[in-house]
Amino acid sequence: MKRCVSLMSVVVLGLLATAASATTITVTDDFSTAHNYMTGGVTGTIWSGVLNGANATALDASTSTSGTLAIGATGAYGWETGKSNAPLLYVNVGSGDFTATVQVASVWSGNYSNAFLLARLDDASNNFVSAMAYSYSSGVYGAAMRNEVNNEQKANPYNANTGGLTWLRLARTDDTFTASYSTNGTTWTSFSSVTRADMTGSVQVGLSYGAFVSAAFSTGAGFDNFSLTTTVPEPSSLALLAAGMVSLLAYAWRKRK
Repeated sequence: MKRCVSLMSVVVLGLLATAASATTITVTDDFSTAHNYMTGGVTGTIWSGVLNGANATALDASTSTSGTLAIGATGAYGWETGKSNAPLLYVNVGSGDFTATVQVASVWSGNYSNAFLLARLDDASNNFVSAMAYSYSSGVYGAAMRNEVNNEQKANPYNANTGGLTWLRLARTDDTFTASYSTNGTTWTSFSSVTRADMTGSVQVGLSYGAFVSAAFSTGAGFDNFSLTTTVPEPSSLALLAAGMVSLLAYAWRKRK
């Protein structure tokens, strides 16, 4: 019987290792193909949808500005306490791990002008995590993380003076979200991380622009070189694990008889 148990342990561990395998899927968009997301929707693109599109003055690729995604908005639209009304172009990523990067090619150079790389729960609870590049005075730029839990803003763990326009990266590993910035898209500085065990539902990852004061920021922000890598468990591995466990349990039951 001991040999039987040992054999079962080895096989189960092997099956668990197989089930742990996963597939990574990467989608990219350099916004070189002209497309208006306000009038043309997301059909034929990598994107899943648009949120708060009625608040956008611009939401187009290679149209307002050649080779970039332009997002503009007027009014005090943003992502903060009591506010989740800025236009967002997003991809549905489910509840698994992901890494998203984007180049912030431009941000309107006035106070409180913000370009977001954002992950939000697909519900009405205003739960999100974002890495953002912002302008807080003419020609002065920074990067920060925003962490909103049930419409309550938590302390921003870190603000970085980037000295200019930057790349942003937002990554999820299990329940940990990490924000980073880069000046060249290759060498990254991680400046903040938060744990969000509550974000277990379907998550949307995307790009947004907003301002925390009422002003005509219709020129908004320009984005380029978006990349999103998601991790998806292998269905075949999970099925193999289930079948293997059933077989092993049946074998053990027969041995006891």
